[in-house]
Amino acid sequence: MIALAALGIVGVSLIWLAMADAAADTKLEQAIAKLKEQGQPTSLADLARKPVPPDENAATYLRRAAAELAAIETIVEAAIDELDESQRTVYYATMEAPESLQQVLQRVFVEHDDAIELLDEAAAQDAFDPQLDYDQSPTAFLEDYLPTMQQVRRPLRVLNYRVAMLLTDGKREEALDTCLTMFKLCRHFDERPLMVAHLVSIAVRGVAVAATNQVLRSGPLPAAAHDRLETELARQDLDAAYMHTLSTERAYGIDTFGDLDAQVRFLGVAANKADLQDYINLFKGLIARADQPNPEVIEWIDSQQTGALTGLLLPATKALLSAKARMTAKLGSLRILNAIARRNLMPGDETPALSELGLPVEVLVDPYNGKEMLVRGDVVDATVYAVGSNLKDDGGRVNEMDDGEFLDVGLGPRND
Repeated sequence: MIALAALGIVGVSLIWLAMADAAADTKLEQAIAKLKEQGQPTSLADLARKPVPPDENAATYLRRAAAELAAIETIVEAAIDELDESQRTVYYATMEAPESLQQVLQRVFVEHDDAIELLDEAAAQDAFDPQLDYDQSPTAFLEDYLPTMQQVRRPLRVLNYRVAMLLTDGKREEALDTCLTMFKLCRHFDERPLMVAHLVSIAVRGVAVAATNQVLRSGPLPAAAHDRLETELARQDLDAAYMHTLSTERAYGIDTFGDLDAQVRFLGVAANKADLQDYINLFKGLIARADQPNPEVIEWIDSQQTGALTGLLLPATKALLSAKARMTAKLGSLRILNAIARRNLMPGDETPALSELGLPVEVLVDPYNGKEMLVRGDVVDATVYAVGSNLKDDGGRVNEMDDGEFLDVGLGPRND
């Protein structure tokens, strides 16, 4: 009798598991079908695009430049390592190259001038297709993909060296044009899939922002140069890049859960499917809150009760949001600074009201508290900033951190 009762319990349990699995299947199928109806990718294979002709593909020129870029980086980093600590501090903060480094920079950019021409060609293209292999498992894809991040970082590092060389030579407008190349490449890199790639894209965009900040503060520029910069900065669409990231990450995750489902079918499969449903709902919520101030979205993420695997993604999601908010604040600060600099004001002149600068209203909005961005200091060496994640105006302390977060987020006279 006991054995029969045990068998009965097992039978009921199996029936319950089968029913739960079927219910989870139905719910998931409906969620994924809805994404497909909206034209959203739901697998790695969906991320594949029609090939771009090689001569129209920015990635073609980046690949051709790769060896020379690596050579430039090796030579320049060795020269930087030879500087004493005080020289390195000044160089990183102001982009003023000491004589020994300047000589290396001048020589290396003569010897490898083809690399800069190729980067200019890459930046000039309308299309960017890194030609990734989406026809493989999520694990295999990631193993192939992660090493390619250097292809994003190195071009920006090399262009940053060139900005320093040109600034030290007093060639401000050429330095600014190099910064524009950096920003154009960043727009290409926004096309890469997954959160990890977008975090790298934001990081290298930070290099471009810091370099441009120093160019604007180095001396007067023609009005046309300021206009070129504003035109390019207006094309830096972090919101579109963020939505692309969420879309591609969700597709990657759906495939990852599918692989896991096949591996653990003998375990609680319904629980795995519920976790995937949580994953899909997380991205639905993030997309719905894309226009909300960063602290509100972070608070919503912290309130989520998810399955174990989806829970592992929450810290990365918050890191992505924090990086996006910082870069939004810095790009806004740069556009404000550029608009002020275009007026050729003199020390002691009154700082114009932000509403008088002719910038779109959204540029003037602090991404943290939804209020107006702030400007402190003399108009020539102004600090432009947002309040940061503590939601408090700390007086423009954009280079100081507390508990891993910048007190204020923006741009000051130095890039310390």
